[in-house]
Amino acid sequence: MTELSPEVVAELDVFKTLNLMAAPAFAFRPQPGLGIFGAFWCNAAASKRLGRMWTLQEQIALAEAAPKEAQQAMTAGLTVVHDDQLVKQMSGCYNADPRTSLATVFSAIPVTDTAADLNIGPLSFTMNGQEISACLLQWVESPNTTSARQLRSCLMMDLSPIKSYMFAANGSLLHANNKATHMIQKAGKAEASFQLHELLVEHGQERKDIAAEARAAIFERNERAFRCTLATPGKDGGGLRHTLFEMWPTVDSGNTLQAAMFVNSFNVTEQKQLECELAAAKLQLLRQNAELEASNGELKANEVIITSEKECLQAQKQELQKHLKLVLQTNQIPHTSMDTMTIAEKIVSALDQIVEGERLPLEDVIELRNAIMKADDLRKPADLKDQLLYRAGLSTDVGLAMTEMLQGDSNRGASRLAANRSTTRASDSRELWARSNSFDECALQIRHAARQWKHGGNDDSSLKAQMTLLVIPHVERLLMEAGSSLAFDAFELAEATGNRPLSTLGFFFIKGSGLTEAFHIPESKLAAFLQHIEAGYVDHPYHNRVHATAVLQVMHMLMQNGLIRLGVLQDVMILACYLSAICHDFEHPGVNNDFLVKTSDRKALLYNDISPLENHHVSASFFVAAEKPQADIFANMQPEDRGTLRASMIDLILGTDMKKHFGLLSRFQAFSNQMTSPSTTNPVLSDATKTGQRTSIISAEHTMLIAQVALKCADIGHLTCPQALHIKWTEQLREEFFRQGDQEEQRNLKKSPLMDRNEVTGMTKSQVGFFEIVALPLFAGYVQVIPNAKPLLDAVKSNYRFWHAAAAT
Repeated sequence: MTELSPEVVAELDVFKTLNLMAAPAFAFRPQPGLGIFGAFWCNAAASKRLGRMWTLQEQIALAEAAPKEAQQAMTAGLTVVHDDQLVKQMSGCYNADPRTSLATVFSAIPVTDTAADLNIGPLSFTMNGQEISACLLQWVESPNTTSARQLRSCLMMDLSPIKSYMFAANGSLLHANNKATHMIQKAGKAEASFQLHELLVEHGQERKDIAAEARAAIFERNERAFRCTLATPGKDGGGLRHTLFEMWPTVDSGNTLQAAMFVNSFNVTEQKQLECELAAAKLQLLRQNAELEASNGELKANEVIITSEKECLQAQKQELQKHLKLVLQTNQIPHTSMDTMTIAEKIVSALDQIVEGERLPLEDVIELRNAIMKADDLRKPADLKDQLLYRAGLSTDVGLAMTEMLQGDSNRGASRLAANRSTTRASDSRELWARSNSFDECALQIRHAARQWKHGGNDDSSLKAQMTLLVIPHVERLLMEAGSSLAFDAFELAEATGNRPLSTLGFFFIKGSGLTEAFHIPESKLAAFLQHIEAGYVDHPYHNRVHATAVLQVMHMLMQNGLIRLGVLQDVMILACYLSAICHDFEHPGVNNDFLVKTSDRKALLYNDISPLENHHVSASFFVAAEKPQADIFANMQPEDRGTLRASMIDLILGTDMKKHFGLLSRFQAFSNQMTSPSTTNPVLSDATKTGQRTSIISAEHTMLIAQVALKCADIGHLTCPQALHIKWTEQLREEFFRQGDQEEQRNLKKSPLMDRNEVTGMTKSQVGFFEIVALPLFAGYVQVIPNAKPLLDAVKSNYRFWHAAAAT
């Protein structure tokens, strides 16, 4: 075995990096039969906190006299590492204080009231051309003792309304929470002898076969989960009650680390009833179709009525299927313990119950009254701050960060959704759509024009530079991918265009959609405008021109594959969406609105602390066109179009302020519920590519509402990227947060949550919280109205599962 001296390994890069860690850490190679003993290096923090590290000979001598309990615990920890677990918390391996096992490694183990955990993981490095495998152990002190954490976890589990059980591999009950214990006692069973098959009861019969299959799946085949649904008669014989049982593998850490099974049971009767209704509707449709076919020869005169009846029944079937699908999709969205229903939604729900003749419980009425009296904004959940800090299951710093992001001024500003807003004008652009001139066809025309430009054209430098980029083969390929790919990499486009991705992609999309001809925008002015906007994006880690390019690409996909196809966006609104995505973070300073307000920044003073960043983005963008005639893309527009375009861009960009999130999402969900209700017989949206029409009956207000939510989805569009690209964006956002924290430290301000670069452990949990509270409900609600966007929701769910798994380790 290669000799590892502290002086030699300390010169290796990996150990130089580990030496900078604030937490004590040391590396070791386990000696046969000696468990943890065999330490050969420790960092400066370990020397300072734990004293001198014994030599290998001293460790061996001390190990022989070590308590058996300590040796067994360290052996268990090493076994976990050998089983390819990345990190194991040693304090869960045995009941004694983990620091006692270090007496054979260091000379001065501190004895304090502060609890300590030992985290162990694999370590490999190369020395003298030889790959060496070792282990790394880290000493972590915590203000909460392990027993206190366990007590809290048990308390949370016992208070859960879900029946939860833990069974051993032989099927015997190890533990049940309060709800489950009450059920066992109510059934006249003894908790001490309760078995898994006694829980799985169907029509009064214990299903031992299902219990055996569940145990085989979890303990023998090592499956990740096992599910089954059983039916039992309801109370007083009132139909069937369906119960879903979900089972996962776990570990019982009570006395020994033995394998166990965690079981939850859920009442899914409503879902089953919905499935039965759908089946009954299908059967009824088949019967009625048969009757209509049989009487077709006798009812020639009533053929129109019969056809109408068939279409009505078919529509009802589709609506039932759609409603069931939405219920199932909603069940897949992770739920938090937060009550995210806004007060306005609760008022509407209460009124609906009254209209249906239901009697509201007095306590519910009083609770709703108190919530209304305390609220300053009915479009937000009640007690949002308290919920984020104490009920959402978030750590304190993550809860504070979510509070700062989501709570604050919700002033919607001056409403620009006037009834006379023009969204369907008879203009060149409408004729362009009527000719079914697709984006792909326009894109081909751009490439042809760009190649002609290469051999001629005028002397405008901005347009010449833009056209030159469009004919580069690699750039051409990336631009075509941007039209339809979830895996589009804006960083790659930036590299291919010499850090000009935004102006290149923006010119390609706007020209390719036929908007330059429709609104008489000179190509030279469009190129100049886009290049000025792009130059206004500072090279911050996250809010830079590459981020704006990525947002533009996702917005384009949402429009081309959904909003335009379904007839939601037309003419000037299409141009407004493109320009809003391009300009939405123009001249971003790399800090958030709260920082501008608490430092009395000029932007905060100018806009009275109301969305200072978003107000500046849209205002400064219009100043580019107003102050630079060569970049005035609005010069040749009709006054009505110019006014509608400006009003729409203001509404769209101001809607990206996260403090308006709940208000905007609440109004959107109300509109979504209206559209997807089973009682709706006439669908509001239709596929314009199939009907040949481009006219939607959606109001101007709802058109803007859908576009605002689409831009919000695009603004966090990196959540839909492949995992590696998504993680890259997340790391750049974290670095920008840290830079704001550095500025706050320089100004002697309290650092904002998650912005202290010395505390980097909250990112994973904050990602889970952001997905569950903001991202997943936002994308799921959008897909209810625009089903074509479901691939983006699926991609968001995939990245959520990655962060959720990371937070669980």
